[in-house]
Amino acid sequence: MFNKLRNNYVFTNMALVGTIVVISFLSMYLMIFNNTLKSLDYELDQVYSSYRNQTTEQYYNSDMGFVLEVDNFGVPTETNDKKFVKGVHIEEVLKTMNRSKNNRFKLNSFQYAYKTINSNTKDEVNYIVVLEVTKNMKDLSNFRSVLIFILLITLGFIFIICVYLANKSVNQLKEAWEKQRQFIGDASHELKTPLAVIETNVDALSLHHKSQWTDNIKSETKRMSKLLSDLLYLTKMDDYDLMFTHNTINFSNLISDQLLTYEVLMFEKGITLKTEIDKDVLIVQDEEKLKQVLHILIDNAIKYSEKYIEIKLKQEFNQITFSIENDGVGISKEDLNNVFDRFFKGDESRVYDDSHGLGLSIAHTIVERMKADIYVQSIEDEKTKFTILFDV
Repeated sequence: MFNKLRNNYVFTNMALVGTIVVISFLSMYLMIFNNTLKSLDYELDQVYSSYRNQTTEQYYNSDMGFVLEVDNFGVPTETNDKKFVKGVHIEEVLKTMNRSKNNRFKLNSFQYAYKTINSNTKDEVNYIVVLEVTKNMKDLSNFRSVLIFILLITLGFIFIICVYLANKSVNQLKEAWEKQRQFIGDASHELKTPLAVIETNVDALSLHHKSQWTDNIKSETKRMSKLLSDLLYLTKMDDYDLMFTHNTINFSNLISDQLLTYEVLMFEKGITLKTEIDKDVLIVQDEEKLKQVLHILIDNAIKYSEKYIEIKLKQEFNQITFSIENDGVGISKEDLNNVFDRFFKGDESRVYDDSHGLGLSIAHTIVERMKADIYVQSIEDEKTKFTILFDV
């Protein structure tokens, strides 16, 4: 339980802080990237301006870049075999440009950026301004690599801090939980002895003078003994070092055997039992713990049922589904999320006086330890259904 809580704490904090850090680094990179593109666009304009001011030739080459004059179809207005860029003919350069998607292209080991400028004259001549950006792109790539490296180190540092804080917080919770467990266990053990003495004395007193008062004392001591037993059981279940014994069980027969013990009680209450149980469904679990879960769920259904109880056991592929449904008062939507909480009893008009609010909590704890899932569905004033899913 505490390991799961610790992991959730680390995951939540890493997701939150990590997202903020990643967005910050990504924003920083995008800002530098956009500034680089703006700078390149400015340099392209400078190349074009130099071309317009210094020459009227159809091809211009300088240390900064070069300019090509092309017609509306992208064909150079004059073809000259001497027009080479880094050893590649201009026509090949134009073909490479046409294949590019983001106004940047690679030629041999060099990278270039370009932009097309319309002349807005009757000559129908357009200008393609090209600039070598190998160094700019390399600097940008290096910046990206450094940024990723720093990001990874930052995330690692944040992870270490999250783990440290999670351990510190969870250890405090664990210590408080252990003290609470210890107190409940010690208190339950201490109270069992005086309760046993009271129950024995009431039994002896009833032999000579039985009355309503002795019956009330006897009833309440039994109720208190049951509460203490449940509390002790819960403290044992909270101990994750407590091992479950796993044996192959015929789940179908186990359910049938459990139902036999409740036949008389259901008959007295006028409850109709409906069953759909697949034959010979085998499951590897702790038999005694599984009996405890069935006992709690069947007993709970009988308490709140008015006309019928329906029990189903199905095996499909790699999953076993057990469900128990009963009609009756149901559970309100507000209470559904709290059904498995300890000592939760819901609306007082809907619960029995002898209920402690621990049974379903015990069932939920056992099912969790079995690595299965239990959930409840209910329609108020109509029916309630508990379902357990076992992976096979």
